[in-house]
Amino acid sequence: MNAIKLNRSTYFLAYGIPFAIIVFSISLAFSSLFSTYPELAIGITYDLTLTSPLIYLFFIRKTNIPKITVVPFFILGVIIASYLIPPQQQYHLGLVKTWILPIVEIGIVGFISYSVYKTVKNYRNLKTTHTDVYKIIQEVSKKTATIPILAKAIAFEIAVFYYAFVSWKKFTPSEKNFTYHKKSGNLTLYAAIILLIAVETFVFHMLIARWNEIIAWILTISSLYVLIQIFAHIKAMLQRPIEITKDKLLIRYGLFGDTEIDLNNIESIEFTNTFTEDKTDVRQVAILKEIEQFNTKISLKEKETYRGFYGIKSKYKTLLLFVDEQEKFKGLIEKNDSN
Repeated sequence: MNAIKLNRSTYFLAYGIPFAIIVFSISLAFSSLFSTYPELAIGITYDLTLTSPLIYLFFIRKTNIPKITVVPFFILGVIIASYLIPPQQQYHLGLVKTWILPIVEIGIVGFISYSVYKTVKNYRNLKTTHTDVYKIIQEVSKKTATIPILAKAIAFEIAVFYYAFVSWKKFTPSEKNFTYHKKSGNLTLYAAIILLIAVETFVFHMLIARWNEIIAWILTISSLYVLIQIFAHIKAMLQRPIEITKDKLLIRYGLFGDTEIDLNNIESIEFTNTFTEDKTDVRQVAILKEIEQFNTKISLKEKETYRGFYGIKSKYKTLLLFVDEQEKFKGLIEKNDSN
């Protein structure tokens, strides 16, 4: 059956009824009735976390609205219930968090991962010269998870998994691709950081475990995940080069940096490894800015947007970066810009 668009009345019911349930639940929680009958916490809990999302899902089930948009209603219900319901009455909310929330989280990641897999497969079938998988993951996540912050977080987590465990094929750069890891020494730097964290994690685990084993394992697992992120970033640096198209300069920095620059917006390109000017509107393509090297400065006519960790945006007019083949890089940009 083909999906249909929401008419005004159905649109009102799909969003109006769930929000009405949320407002009613909040009002009930603050009323004197709730103080008199604390068992109402059960009804409030399930109205917020189940009834509201399921009613929304009922009205959109035959429409072209993605079914995954029911997730924000569920998460919102869980958050509101966590603040409304007193801790001593959160037994049923605990059941929801323990049994339903993990299923929802796995479902979101699984759904988006499958969407990414199908999209990447389609791109490969088209035999494109280069597929920026992280860009595909971001686009699919944006279409699937309607909340921008959630979409960015999911995209980053999927990308970490993809580059750390799935992507092992060696990338061969084309004439319009430029690497930034061969001469910079950043790979060695990150490898040293991985080794340092691994050793410290082992030592701290042994020490903290004598005091509290649960906390020791929580810290250890967190440290291991940081190691996986750094490893994924290293592999992404190898497979996500800087690229020059007919009218764009695409700057990619592993998993922690992206920006697009119109070639006609470039005022000048200089080769330098120092910068002593005013750092207002200056962005370095790096994570550890005081340690990582740069050898190229790009000055712009107008500001552009840099997307860093988790897609956090910042404006810049001067970009500092490292490019392995500087002369070729500058020459190709000037050639494309003149065409």
